[in-house]
Amino acid sequence: MHLFADSMIAIDGSKCKAVNSSDHNYMQAKIKSRMQEVEKNIQQYLDDLEAADISSPKQSTQHL
Repeated sequence: MHLFADSMIAIDGSKCKAVNSSDHNYMQAKIKSRMQEVEKNIQQYLDDLEAADISSPKQSTQHL
């Protein structure tokens, strides 16, 4: 039947560790909640800019 042939086989002795911690994986729900958080932070930043524009006095600049 000749199940084995005359050939060389090399075996590497290195080991790999699989890491799938919650900090390294992104599920659909996690992405969605993070996107909502980012959108909320952007809106808060824009609201703060608008409030600063309203509360600061208008200044005219002279161009020389």
